[in-house]
Amino acid sequence: MIGRELILIVQVHLERERTEHLESFKKRMLEAPDAMQCYYVTGSSDFVFLITAQNMEEYELFTCRHFMEHSNVAHFYTDVVMDRVKFSLAMPIVTDEP
Repeated sequence: MIGRELILIVQVHLERERTEHLESFKKRMLEAPDAMQCYYVTGSSDFVFLITAQNMEEYELFTCRHFMEHSNVAHFYTDVVMDRVKFSLAMPIVTDEP
């Protein structure tokens, strides 16, 4: 409907994880309108986020601008969403009742 057909799940690994490097990357993602959600995580990645793009060429421009042009990004992995099976931001409410 708005011409952004692709949703991509991206994992980013930083070269260095000093506070100033983490904050710099967070700031870049906050200012990137293509990044719909961004999470600083533990595990095999430093950041995981969802990106929307009109096409692969637009996503390639995003990767050049935000990953390849910055020396602190060691590498990144991209998964392309083929089908949205479920989408919700609702949180389950837990009660003490059985």
